[in-house]
Amino acid sequence: MSAAFLDVPLYGFAAMLLATLLGGVLRGFTGGAGAVVVVMPVLSAFVGAREAVPVGVSLMLLTGIQLGPRAIRDADLRETLILSAACALLIPAGAWLLFTLDEDLMRRAVAGIAILFAAILLTGWRHTGRRGPAAAGLAGGLSGLISGAVGMGGPPMFLYVMSGTAPAHVQRGTIALSSSITPVVTLIAMAVAGAFVPRVFWLIAILAPLFVVGTWAGTRFFGRVDEALFRRLSLGAMIVVSTLVLFL
Repeated sequence: MSAAFLDVPLYGFAAMLLATLLGGVLRGFTGGAGAVVVVMPVLSAFVGAREAVPVGVSLMLLTGIQLGPRAIRDADLRETLILSAACALLIPAGAWLLFTLDEDLMRRAVAGIAILFAAILLTGWRHTGRRGPAAAGLAGGLSGLISGAVGMGGPPMFLYVMSGTAPAHVQRGTIALSSSITPVVTLIAMAVAGAFVPRVFWLIAILAPLFVVGTWAGTRFFGRVDEALFRRLSLGAMIVVSTLVLFL
């Protein structure tokens, strides 16, 4: 399989490989939220948002199996259920937007949302309002809408979960489990919309091994390196890349 076969320039193919590896590391390290912020803007820049979304979401689902056993053990299952159910309800609405609005507009939306979420994550902002089923449902619903539209629904759930007082391993488990359940619904919506064209399957086959290896490396790094520094460097680099994508 060559970059020419994928109808992607060589530099674009290299960028997708690098972004996928880094996204996998973030997936394993944080449990999920940073991964799609890294992967989606680069994929959408070279293959379009309508093909990038099913590819990125498929990668998250594959590594959900990888992270699943530990996530189930560590997660707050009640909060995970609320977040995932609310997310699933609004994913179809997001998918409808993806396949209804102009594709170039959606590509720019991917980059713009990535910049917004990366900036929020970099500032360390945390939700300080009331917590409970209603707030969790709101965070999950927003995640579902964004996931269906641009494949990046993780950050709203991440910001909500990380604002709680649960231990770090419980927060990470909740994020990992939630971001492993909801891709199933997103992919069903993508399949119904006809998103799974041949190039999507080829991209999944090529990028999945890199993402899995990156996720494994990220789980090994967790607790061994400075999380704040690693996340700042990764998300800072992604803001630069997404800004370039936004104005392509």
